[in-house]
Amino acid sequence: MIPVLVYVWLMLSADSKKKFVENVLPDALQLMSSNIRAGITVDKAFILAARPEFGPLEAEIRRVGKETMAGRDLVDSLRGMTVRINSTNLDRSIDLIIHSIRSGGQLADLLDQTANDLRDQQIVQKEISASVLMYVLFVFIAIGLGAPMLFSMSAFLVNLLSEMSTNIAAGMPEGEAIQGAPISMGSSDIDPGFIRNFALLSMAVSSIFGGIVMGLIMGGEEKSGLKFIPLLVVISISLFFIGTFLLEKILGGMMEM
Repeated sequence: MIPVLVYVWLMLSADSKKKFVENVLPDALQLMSSNIRAGITVDKAFILAARPEFGPLEAEIRRVGKETMAGRDLVDSLRGMTVRINSTNLDRSIDLIIHSIRSGGQLADLLDQTANDLRDQQIVQKEISASVLMYVLFVFIAIGLGAPMLFSMSAFLVNLLSEMSTNIAAGMPEGEAIQGAPISMGSSDIDPGFIRNFALLSMAVSSIFGGIVMGLIMGGEEKSGLKFIPLLVVISISLFFIGTFLLEKILGGMMEM
């Protein structure tokens, strides 16, 4: 489990870095365009666009500037950014910039248009996330609230019936006739511990797949839902034990009959 957890943590860290870069990328492109319009060369325009608020993108921009100052080709340095940051939007933006540099096009206009397109794309993604929020809430309520309540009630009823059958069997002579029919009762073969373990395993598995489904609905990627899995597991299992405890305290007197 340790390598799996380390891999998941690295994957989530890379995904968080990608999302941050995609959020600030339109501002960075527009700043580069302003620098180019001011008469600054392309390589210096990229270096001057590095701002602390850009986070990981600032480090990549400064790295491109250092590499170009050391004699490396600007195109090769820009392609290196797409290797270190796994972002489709950044990859496409860098491709547009490289093609514009090689063809001698209006790079400033291209950067402005790309920044505007990325902002429009972000607005559309937010609207889509808001429209599917109801489905995400349904999955969360079903796994985080509904399943623990049903499992806690089932575990309590199984425990109750097991205790009642054991008590009745202890007080009934073997082979006693009731209304002419011989009836014998023994203790129940259902193990309450098995029901509890089955409920915990079922809630854990449901939380894993539920988190994946939530991530797929909200972000379009399964890995986006990995961060919901620990939350669902903790909430569902905690509510299961709380519900079981409350049922035993409130309705536990029935087991003493």
